[in-house]
Amino acid sequence: MINETMKPRKHHYLVAHETLPLLFYRNPIEFLVRSNEEKDNFVRIIWVKTGEKFIENLNDRLPPTGLFVQPFNQGQIYGAIFVFPEPRAITEAHMTCALGKLRKMSFDNEELDNCRYLTLEHGESVDGSPRTVFCAWEKDGTHLNFGDGPENDIDAFLNKCLSIYQ
Repeated sequence: MINETMKPRKHHYLVAHETLPLLFYRNPIEFLVRSNEEKDNFVRIIWVKTGEKFIENLNDRLPPTGLFVQPFNQGQIYGAIFVFPEPRAITEAHMTCALGKLRKMSFDNEELDNCRYLTLEHGESVDGSPRTVFCAWEKDGTHLNFGDGPENDIDAFLNKCLSIYQ
């Protein structure tokens, strides 16, 4: 029997696993430009709006405490890491990463190739000890699980995310 306190919180799960990937894949360049320009405010607005739209019970809406964005570019790879409030249940995300490889089409027309939305999720080992799990959401809504993730550290997660382009 599943303990109710161990279920992922709806608000936390919706933002990390549904709202952000949907918005990213809809228009990756606009999403990353806004992440870069608006930074923390960008994801906080999404967090609050998701709660208002999809979570009826006010007690189930979570404050955006600890939520922030870290944009990056590494050569032709552009992206943003979203750090979430501390996860409490399996599948809640420590952080996620939206990224793509820039391809210049013409002087003023750019496009992103190989766009990915990756997650570092809270997991549990067979013995009950905590672990991280490296996963992805595809554009078609498919969830991929790549197994053990890196430590819960922005630099370690960024390096793991960048490694998919090597």
